[in-house]
Amino acid sequence: MKSTSPGYAITIRVEADTSIAPTSLIPAAVAQAGGMLTALDVVESHHDKVVIDVTCDTIDADHAQEINEALTAHKGLTVRKVSDPFAVAHAQAADLLVLKAAPLGGVSHELEIARGAGLPVVISSALDSSVGLSMGAHLAAALPELEFDCGLGTAALLAGDVTREPIAPVDGFIEVRRVEVDDEKLQTFNAEEHRYDWWLERLERTYKLL
Repeated sequence: MKSTSPGYAITIRVEADTSIAPTSLIPAAVAQAGGMLTALDVVESHHDKVVIDVTCDTIDADHAQEINEALTAHKGLTVRKVSDPFAVAHAQAADLLVLKAAPLGGVSHELEIARGAGLPVVISSALDSSVGLSMGAHLAAALPELEFDCGLGTAALLAGDVTREPIAPVDGFIEVRRVEVDDEKLQTFNAEEHRYDWWLERLERTYKLL
C-alpha cells in the first residue's frame, strides 16, 4: 500500500457549523480517508460557524479528491477551496523551492517538504529574530544539497534582537547554533499591550472551539 507524501500535500478550506465539533470531526474524517493531517488552522471564528484550513499529506491527486469528498460527505461541513502547494512543482513550472522554517512547521516537516518537491531548495527567513534564524540555519545545514545562497541575513533589518549574540552572516556564512534568549532584551522588544491583548483574545476565542 502506498504511503502519503508531503509532495502531495493539500490545504482544504472548510466552513463548519460549530455545533458538530469540527476540530474533532475533521481530523477523524481525514484519517478515515487515509490522509495524514499536518495542520488545522482556524482562520475565521463566529458564534455559529468557523472556517478552518485543513492541511494534510495525500498519496496522489486522486487520493486528494477522495479526502475532499470525505469531508463534504458530513452534514455541516462545506469545502470552500482546495489548494495544492506543490501544483507548480508537479507541473514542472518552478526552478526552485523557497522554504521558511517557522511558518511551515519546523525543521523536520520542512525536510519532508523538500524531499517531496524534488526541486533545489533555498532557505529564507520570515523576518525572524535570531531564534527563528537559528532554525533556518539548522534546516539549511540538514539539507543533503544546497546549491544556492540562503536568505538568512535579515536580522540587520530589525531594530533589535532578543539575544546578545545575534545570528548574522560573516564572510557569507552563518554559524549553525542555538540562540540564548536574553530576558532584558526580551522585555525591551516585547509586543505592545494592545497587540498582546489581541493575541490573547484570539487564543481564547479559538480555544473554545477545540
